Amino acid sequence: MTMTNLELQEIIKLVSQSPIRKFEFSSETTKILIEKAGAASSAANEDVMPQEGVQESVASSVSEVTGAAQAPAGSESPAKSKNPGTVEIVSPMVGTFYSSSGQGAAPYVQVGDKVGHDTIVCVLEAMKLFNEIAAKTSGEIVQILVQDGDFVEYGQPLFLVKPE
Repeated sequence: MTMTNLELQEIIKLVSQSPIRKFEFSSETTKILIEKAGAASSAANEDVMPQEGVQESVASSVSEVTGAAQAPAGSESPAKSKNPGTVEIVSPMVGTFYSSSGQGAAPYVQVGDKVGHDTIVCVLEAMKLFNEIAAKTSGEIVQILVQDGDFVEYGQPLFLVKPE
């Protein structure tokens, strides 16, 4: 079975939103192991629902995925912000946030920078695939809501933008 990046992202999203603490899948060409952070190894704890208000991260590792097609990164449109006069650039996937293209490189954007719809604002790493995320809006970056190296969830706000 060949699995696309989009299908893998959907699996991660479903597992992260469910009370499942561990998910394993394997076929001849693919092996996936997803464990939520803080998951206990005892079977008795696997049926325990997380406490309300506790946000759990999903750590995922994929041993091998062959023929995976890369989904278009940043396909999410910006969301209305709770802060009046701003919109949010949200994460289109679960992954690790990087503000620059590599160690020692300048960040893609900083507070005060002007961005356009196609401006790359960050990179998200998911399953060793680095996905460039575009702003999908025009305006000025007024706040960066996550730190370099943070694990982010699907739909999590990353930046606040004051639209033009």
